[in-house]
Amino acid sequence: MRGSKKERGQGWWDNGERYDWPSAVEMHFMFYNKKIPMNLLEQLNRKHKERYGRKNATSMELWQVATRDVLTPDTPFEVHEALYELCYVDWEEKKLGPRPVWIPEAKDARNARAIRVGQRLRESGVPSPEVDADHATVRDLAAAYVRLQEYSVKNQEDFWSCAMEEMGVRFRQKPNRMFYPRAGSHAGQEQWFP
Repeated sequence: MRGSKKERGQGWWDNGERYDWPSAVEMHFMFYNKKIPMNLLEQLNRKHKERYGRKNATSMELWQVATRDVLTPDTPFEVHEALYELCYVDWEEKKLGPRPVWIPEAKDARNARAIRVGQRLRESGVPSPEVDADHATVRDLAAAYVRLQEYSVKNQEDFWSCAMEEMGVRFRQKPNRMFYPRAGSHAGQEQWFP
């Protein structure tokens, strides 16, 4: 191994910082009981270097490379699962949320409708979560999505009005409001687009 955990930092791949990616031999030694073939670990290491051109890696980058360039439908499920566990070995769920299984390419994430809804809200003067979609990383976009979801719960009128417009939903008769919340004895009888 490359020194103690203290010398390497909090963890290898993420927690907001970048750490040296252990060699395939080191990973195989540590995870031999996970049934990850050595050639898959070597391929993951090689493909990551090809894609990112450096030895450092984040959990999300590793998993993205694993799913796009290494794993195939013929790879046994237990290998998929073990590699997923390996990529996210130091992931802090309390801080970062659940470990993502699917990670879009940055260009796809930048074009997500949810991001456009947030931009449209800001353009119309509604204070809402901000993100520079043209330059944001996937992690920044994911954080913006979480903020937008929180905003949508607290500001249902603004959010859903904008979302319906962004999605091109047309009404025969424009609703009086987007959502009519009910409380007390009428809880559970909320109305959408009354």
